[in-house]
Amino acid sequence: MPAAPANVLQAIEIADYNYGNMHDYSNLDYGLLHLTAAAEYALTSNVALTVDLNYYDLKDNQGWVYGVESGTFYVIRTGIRLLNLGR
Repeated sequence: MPAAPANVLQAIEIADYNYGNMHDYSNLDYGLLHLTAAAEYALTSNVALTVDLNYYDLKDNQGWVYGVESGTFYVIRTGIRLLNLGR
C-alpha cells in the first residue's frame, strides 16, 4: 500500500473539527402518513386471491443533512392463498 503524502497528513493534523452543533441533527421535524387496505376473494374453499395496498406520505419539514426529503409512494401486493391443502 502506498504511503500518504506528507501534506495530506499535515492538513488532517491541523484541521479544526467543531462538534458544537452536532445535537441539532436530532431535531427532526417530519410527518408520516401510512394507510393500508387489504382484500381477499375466495375462488373455492381452498383457493383465494389477495391484494394488499399501502400508501406512504412523508413530509420532511426541516432537512438537516441531505435537505428536505419529502415523498410519496405506493406498494401493491397481489397473491394466491392456498388453504387447507393437507386435508
